[in-house]
Amino acid sequence: MDRTAAALLTVLLENCGELVSKDDLIEAGWSGRIVHENSLAKAIGRVRDALGKEKHLLETVFGLGYKLVGEAKWEQAHHPAAKRPAAKIPSRESFPLKRLRNVFKSRRAAMFGIIVGMLGCFTLYLAWENWPAKASADRNAEADALVAYISGELISSSDPYAAEKFDPDFRAVVDKLSMSIDTRFADFPSSLVPLHLKMAEAVSGWGEYGRAVKHLDAAREYAEIHLPPSDPIFVRIDTDLCQQLRLAGRTKRGSRICQRAVTGAEARDSERMSKARVYRAKMAFETGDYIAARDELRKAVDRPDGLAPHLLADAHWFLGLSERKLAHFPAAEAAFRTHIEMRVEQFGDDHPLTAWAYADYGDFLIDAGRTDEAVVELQKAQKIFDARLGADHIESLSPQYSLALVHVAQRNFGQARAMLNNIVPIYQQQLGADHFWTLYTKTELAALEAKIGQTDNAAKLMIEAQRDGEAALYGRPAKQSWFYLRWTETLVEAKHDEAAQTQLKLAQSALRDSFGTDHPWYARSLCLEARLALRKQKRPLAAKKADSCLKILQHSEISQSYPLLADAKRLVKDMAAN
Repeated sequence: MDRTAAALLTVLLENCGELVSKDDLIEAGWSGRIVHENSLAKAIGRVRDALGKEKHLLETVFGLGYKLVGEAKWEQAHHPAAKRPAAKIPSRESFPLKRLRNVFKSRRAAMFGIIVGMLGCFTLYLAWENWPAKASADRNAEADALVAYISGELISSSDPYAAEKFDPDFRAVVDKLSMSIDTRFADFPSSLVPLHLKMAEAVSGWGEYGRAVKHLDAAREYAEIHLPPSDPIFVRIDTDLCQQLRLAGRTKRGSRICQRAVTGAEARDSERMSKARVYRAKMAFETGDYIAARDELRKAVDRPDGLAPHLLADAHWFLGLSERKLAHFPAAEAAFRTHIEMRVEQFGDDHPLTAWAYADYGDFLIDAGRTDEAVVELQKAQKIFDARLGADHIESLSPQYSLALVHVAQRNFGQARAMLNNIVPIYQQQLGADHFWTLYTKTELAALEAKIGQTDNAAKLMIEAQRDGEAALYGRPAKQSWFYLRWTETLVEAKHDEAAQTQLKLAQSALRDSFGTDHPWYARSLCLEARLALRKQKRPLAAKKADSCLKILQHSEISQSYPLLADAKRLVKDMAAN
């Protein structure tokens, strides 16, 4: 373990069977420093990893602290018990390790160059050809010690979710270390596995999911060469890869890796089974397999034993998203509200994960037509993201996208257009043109352009979205359904009726394959069909389609404020009047 986790475990052991408050644990692990509870939660996670099969003995007392169940038996008769143990690092502390530890006591801004320089010196120190061969084992231990120290102190300190801000130069140090670790530690490949895992964690926190995938791939490559196939590290790598590939939008490969993670956990790492399954369910949601995601996540929340609190919150989160897609609005709202409560309990009301809880609940409220309530939730999310990540962070754009849709609903077209025009190039550059976030934003901007009469712009954006999304949407009818419907609506607004009719057929085919004919989205397609029939003066057909649209909506689990419901009622009324 790193020195912080070792300090926490010592205090918990000395108080076995008793609650140790969060404040006491923070004082033990970070004496004299101001840190966020998220740092404590991560360190507790490392303690649980170290406990292995006995990790269930470390219990969370929500809102208060942690408790180690049972009694501690000290093997050394003269153990010097201390409530606040001094931080320790592995024994045989070499010159570079002492220098690094001393450096961390000073201001971080003054140490960046020293750290990089010490890494270089240490590499030369290890590679010195005249060093006695008998010291080989010690050298490897020293390398592992340095890796543990850097991982625990340097890279974990780069966590952008931490409450304390870090100097931008600090990120440059991590970036430089990232580019050189393979050569610096070439003689100690086993150390490169955990170091690449830590690097993936750091860059993912900055929103650089593609880089995180590269580090995880490197970790697995080294593990395949130097570790036995039965090593549980493979399950950890695959589980993390499953998550990062989803975030990077590489869902084709990600689906395979998620399944491999679950299969690996079943075979050799049952402790990661719950995490692997939750991540697989999140990937299923991302690819549009909403029923599979919903079913897996319902099992997780119904039987949460052994599921870590943050994973249980994840399960409620994506259960809400899945139920929303399946138009089960009461179940979705219940899951979203539970998710918010859990994030506030776990991380407080100013953490980015809490912001995501507010943001996705806000999205749900927009879908339900409750825009005033949605704005309140989205503003909460935006405030947290801006304060903790910065307004230009990739995650900070999510509430902006949703607020733009609110502006569209409120007919503030100029403001919505400016916001979406700002988001599209950022998503395209950082995530790629074929990432779903980019495709969603570009499609909504196309629909808005058509609505305000800018048909050329609308056509250009829609053609780009269709071209870039072709591979990502292929074979995924549930995902296709939304895009085909939105593109149909764009063409209807632009008065390209023949093209709209063709697109509508694709949408209805995808809807039948994925959701059936009783889903509100299928009702949307029928209302669109009614509008197109009206333009062709086919009033009996238009009346029939409008009536079918309304009946489906009235028998769905949507709210009375669902925007299409009012439109369908008005359409049917107009048909009856004429």
